[in-house]
Amino acid sequence: MTNILAKTISYCLALALPLAFVYPKAQAATKPGASKAPTISKAPGAPTPAILADNSLGGVDSPYTPQLNALIEKSRAATPSPALVSTSGPAKEDIVLECLGLKDNKYYIGARQEMVIHASAKAIAAIMDDIDHYKELFPGYKDIHVENRDGDKVISYWEQEMPIPFVDNVTYEMIYKFAWLNDTEKLYRYQLKAKTNLIASDGFIYLKELPNHDTLYIEYDFYDAQWGAAKSLGLRKIWYDSVEGMALSDLATKVKAEHPDLSNERAKKDGKKLVKSDTIVKCILPVL
Repeated sequence: MTNILAKTISYCLALALPLAFVYPKAQAATKPGASKAPTISKAPGAPTPAILADNSLGGVDSPYTPQLNALIEKSRAATPSPALVSTSGPAKEDIVLECLGLKDNKYYIGARQEMVIHASAKAIAAIMDDIDHYKELFPGYKDIHVENRDGDKVISYWEQEMPIPFVDNVTYEMIYKFAWLNDTEKLYRYQLKAKTNLIASDGFIYLKELPNHDTLYIEYDFYDAQWGAAKSLGLRKIWYDSVEGMALSDLATKVKAEHPDLSNERAKKDGKKLVKSDTIVKCILPVL
């Protein structure tokens, strides 16, 4: 459950704070209203896992919220992208990105992120469950901590540092639910608790340990904000910085899981070296 769980609000978004807030193509299933109610995969007669029973977590629903369970089922059936695997030497890519846009709102950020992490699902889950140490792993946060925990439901507090003098930091709360679906699959769901200048934010992270004990990591994120003056910087800048923030968080998690002896700060630094500008540009061009 990382951020992975709420994404970096980039410098370009921070410019809008004085006025408001500053933070391959989408398939049919990602478009609101495009798919039927999802079918949950389970053994005959077995109950539906509680985490899959509803699309919403009780926070702020987004245009994508009704589609989340369908996307989860699609992820459970997925195999690693060819660019992420190799039988000899390093894989071609450390992360595969797919940007997902809304036709009627070009500023609504959406993205699918996929990695193969050379660590067990349990090792990755240990990092993702440690919310109180996210601020050491993810760039740009002053504080991240658990406010309330009730079984598999967590309310967490996030405070994003703003790089502009005399501008207050951005704060918000996220609802998280997480559960093991079986011995090799774990799911993390998250949703904005209440609107602030951040209008909506939801998505999920899915982990599936593979037969070779590597783990397939798939994440979907969707969010919108009161962009205000940030729009003057251009649609491309907003999308680029937003997707880059996602990739930075994901790759920091990958480095930490594969090298558990590293500090979170060092994992964050090494993860930044894996971010490729051309990968981000390839992702955002279809939605601009």
